Amino acid sequence: MTYETFCGGIFETNCYLLGAPDGWVLFDAPDGACDWLASQNVDLKLLLLTHGHFDHIPDVAKIKRLFKCQLPNRLPPPNRTNDFQSGILSQLRISTRNRAG
Repeated sequence: MTYETFCGGIFETNCYLLGAPDGWVLFDAPDGACDWLASQNVDLKLLLLTHGHFDHIPDVAKIKRLFKCQLPNRLPPPNRTNDFQSGILSQLRISTRNRAG
């Protein structure tokens, strides 16, 4: 799997661009991420936010508008299959962990 990283904004927040089997996926959207994505010449299919802190979301609207990518408000439960899961996320394995704070 191919991936690239970008660090943006005043807090130097990381975001990750993954080359998934059905297209590119971006995790988080710090300030400057949209311009960086445009320079990468990728066809972004999906934007996922790890959480909603202000340093992870500044470029969400710009990215959504420019790339017309999917931006789910939550991932579907793991025991249900739908078009979203059978498409771009069909071969990605994503795990979450809860942390205090």
